[in-house]
Amino acid sequence: MPLAFLAALSAAFLWGAAGAVAQALLVRAAGLSTGFGLALPLGLAAWFAGFALGAALSGRLQGRARTLALAVGGALPVLGLHVAYAQGAHGASGPAAVLALAVVALVALPQGLWFAPLVRAHGRLGALWCADLLGAGLGLALGLDLLSQRLPLPQVALCVSACGLAAAWLTWCALRIPAAGDATSARAEPAGAGLRWLGAAACGAAAMTALEIVVARLCAVTLGGLQPAHNATLLAVQLALFAGALLLPLLLPKDERALAWLACVALLGMLLLEPVLRLLPAVQGATSLDLLPHALACAVPLLFAAGAFLPALARAAGEARTARWLAAEGLGALCAGPFVALVVVPQLQLGGALAFGACATAASALCAAPRARLAWTASAAALIVAAVCLLRPSPVLATPPYQNGAWELLSYAEDREYAVAVVDDGLEGERTVLTDSFRAAGTGPDYRYMQALGHLPLLLHPEPRDVAVLALGTGTTLGAATLHPRAQRIEVLELSRAVLEAAPYFGDKHHGTLDAPLAELLAGTGRVRANLGDGRATLARMAREGRACDVLTMEPLLPDAPGAVYLYTSEFYAIARGALRPGGILVQWVPTHALEPQACAGLLDTFAAAFPHAAAFVAGTQTILVGSDRPLRCVPAAFDGPPELRAALAELGLASPAAVQDACAGALAVEIGARLVRDADPWIVHAPRRSGAALLSDLPDNLLALRRRCAPLDLGGGAGAGARAAVRLARERFARETALLAAARAPAEPAQVDWRGALAEARALDADDAELRTFEAEAKWTLGLREGVSILLTRRGQESGREALQPLLDAAEARPQRADVHAWVAVALDRAGSGAASAAARKALELCPGLARTRLAERLKQAAPGPVLAAQFGLVGE
Repeated sequence: MPLAFLAALSAAFLWGAAGAVAQALLVRAAGLSTGFGLALPLGLAAWFAGFALGAALSGRLQGRARTLALAVGGALPVLGLHVAYAQGAHGASGPAAVLALAVVALVALPQGLWFAPLVRAHGRLGALWCADLLGAGLGLALGLDLLSQRLPLPQVALCVSACGLAAAWLTWCALRIPAAGDATSARAEPAGAGLRWLGAAACGAAAMTALEIVVARLCAVTLGGLQPAHNATLLAVQLALFAGALLLPLLLPKDERALAWLACVALLGMLLLEPVLRLLPAVQGATSLDLLPHALACAVPLLFAAGAFLPALARAAGEARTARWLAAEGLGALCAGPFVALVVVPQLQLGGALAFGACATAASALCAAPRARLAWTASAAALIVAAVCLLRPSPVLATPPYQNGAWELLSYAEDREYAVAVVDDGLEGERTVLTDSFRAAGTGPDYRYMQALGHLPLLLHPEPRDVAVLALGTGTTLGAATLHPRAQRIEVLELSRAVLEAAPYFGDKHHGTLDAPLAELLAGTGRVRANLGDGRATLARMAREGRACDVLTMEPLLPDAPGAVYLYTSEFYAIARGALRPGGILVQWVPTHALEPQACAGLLDTFAAAFPHAAAFVAGTQTILVGSDRPLRCVPAAFDGPPELRAALAELGLASPAAVQDACAGALAVEIGARLVRDADPWIVHAPRRSGAALLSDLPDNLLALRRRCAPLDLGGGAGAGARAAVRLARERFARETALLAAARAPAEPAQVDWRGALAEARALDADDAELRTFEAEAKWTLGLREGVSILLTRRGQESGREALQPLLDAAEARPQRADVHAWVAVALDRAGSGAASAAARKALELCPGLARTRLAERLKQAAPGPVLAAQFGLVGE
């Protein structure tokens, strides 16, 4: 291989790596200024605009001008990221958004500059294209997985810029001594041929962009919304394109018919997508490599053909005009991305995006070969595929999470942010709202803490006239706030229109305040007003417009999710404080059960550093942080209200200032050497995540760390009974025992798991404490189910059924709404020879008709139920 071409391949590889990581980092950073709901469509549009401009300029810049442009372009990512973060630190606004998007376009410009000159000098476009895609994939794996776990993002961007500078130098080397034998030459085209090839390039890129949007949504649903899933998705897209670019050109003709053949392959992939999704097993694992096979299953059917599009186009139309094809591709993607994401998906769901991709694919084939019979055949097939995609349900419903037999789907909608569903979960015994496949909120007992999110700030603020609730969910927090007559105006800040439209399914939680038409809620004519858009951007706008509030309570998505993490950073808290009046209170949820200890500690430190007065409350297993610029004090008058309010406070154990004092874990302070969570260093997103039984130790570790770091805090509520501290200790030790049992390890000290002693202390202090009663019910449920199922799975015989029955009946008494416990009761009764087994099975099936299609069915099989019971559950004949 000539040395010059080896330099060209290396340059293509490095440009791909630098460009892919720069695009991912810059689009995310631009979301701080545009709002994260618009970040992906607008950020990618800006990127494609810069790419198209660079491709158009690549034929005009020569010699030193081109070398200088490439060198400057290689160094731009780190500078661009700093500018984007600086703009977003002060909140989203029009000028800041324009500047952030301009930065994205500027960094993308050199990505369009380098490819065409290398192709003109050396030919072999297919090899250079494959090197670029392979570099993009490996760059994402290295930059977003490995480097981002160890370095702040500006330092990652510095590495990207170093990679870009190396790519620029290799490009300069490769262009100094072009290989004459490989160089491409222009060829004459008939009049009008150039236009149709430009149309083919634009339509093909539009199709690929639409299909990438579909892949991103499907992966978000299938893999979850955390950073490893995001990394796996980006990597899968590049690998699917690389596979197509590497393999398909070997099979395609070298004339204009190639695009028609590619269209046929793409249409076949669209038809195969749903069967492939239905065959996928449930996702397991926590790293991006664990999730990669599932991501590839979503990406390969749709993007395999797209990878060969540019090589096929260039071979048929002429490699010498690669700059024109690249510019047309950039413009096609620029137009299609925002249109599909902002218009097609919200109106026609992902089926509409697939239909758009099918039609654009056919249009590309027709532009390339308007006289070829195969192109017209592919166009007819595309219309059929588009109709099928539009008429059948969204492919999201074919993904593994939505194949859960426990779910009865009540409503489903897609908007530009999420696929939003409302389901009745028979196994859990609750109604749940899902964003993609994440359980955003539900009606079960595990969500009691959401009421405390609404009540606590209104019990601590002397005059809470204006209240803001960020992130709606089921409306439970909103409903709690509406019970307080002192809250005169309540504004809901919600990113997703589909979540707002699903609110009537949870009327008992928000007390009917969101049952009005959405247009009326958005108009803000009543006490409760809805504000649709990115919450961080909305708060920044409220601060600029002088619409400050007295209380802001919030429960966004998990803090270690991309996008959501920027509602837990130091810069966000500065924006939020600007939207609060003096003496205002901010309440923030921290999921103690779902975070590794270092991440949980980072969130507590970041919050404590943002507020002069910060306190922590524990509701169940969840932590509620309360911050203000003034000392926190209970307001006795806040506890006097209508009977509904007093009953709700009593049910939560917050009925008096003394009870609130008991519920407070203490004051928070920043620990020495703390690493805060910042916009430019959202390290908790990239921290490695554990999986399996190891995760169970996070909850007790986090509760222990919180207990040790909290200092006594006087809220002016007087001395309470003190039972709540004992309940918190009992929860911590109970969680420790559960984690040790799952790991089959004995505690180092028996006192670590002596939760019964702490429970007895709590009973002695206040046997009627609401949190105590809640924990007792949870422990009764957990212990009864654990003991009963263990007996049924490890032993056989009639006696085992009788021994397992009583603990399972205790569990059923604690959670009668759950189908799983009734199913296990049926197995125990069946094994004990009781005729009541069929009645228990009928109860389980009444609560969960699709029980046979759940994970529980596999565990029931392990218990070897009798043939009659197995037939009732649908466990035979499969």
